[in-house]
Amino acid sequence: MIDSHIYNPKSQKYYVRKYFEGIKDQLKGRKVIDIPAGNGATTEILLGAGADVEAFDLFPEYFMLKEMECKRADITESIPLPNGYADWVTCQEGIEHFSDQARTFREINRVLKKHGRLLLTTPSYSNLSAKLSYPCSRARQINRCPRMKLTIYGWPTIREVRRFTTGIFL
Repeated sequence: MIDSHIYNPKSQKYYVRKYFEGIKDQLKGRKVIDIPAGNGATTEILLGAGADVEAFDLFPEYFMLKEMECKRADITESIPLPNGYADWVTCQEGIEHFSDQARTFREINRVLKKHGRLLLTTPSYSNLSAKLSYPCSRARQINRCPRMKLTIYGWPTIREVRRFTTGIFL
């Protein structure tokens, strides 16, 4: 265990761990991309659930898991994987750091298989409207922002978006 926060109920990693433990059967043998992988805590949880995980981060030197490699990637530019590669993508507390979230969502959509799933967590803000609009606020051009109906940039293939920080499930 590389991060004790996965056992702290005050940490979002605790709830992500519990969620993945609850769907362990769905993850076994599935291709999962962890972006940004950070210290590797989520990668470790996913490996424990039997998933086939690939970890990417702009700064892989912070990845602490010794049994696998975290590859360097600028997620806003490209995830170095073929189209339709992954069953799942997990992006925890990362989307708010990307300079172009709309481009990031297009890239995530590109690497997901049809009916693939995205688990996305963001920091908790004061209301639902702020949470849903945050990815838009840093988009370089407002017309590139995903619409509230989540229909632009291939959103229908991303079937599941979960927000653990407030307990709101979309």
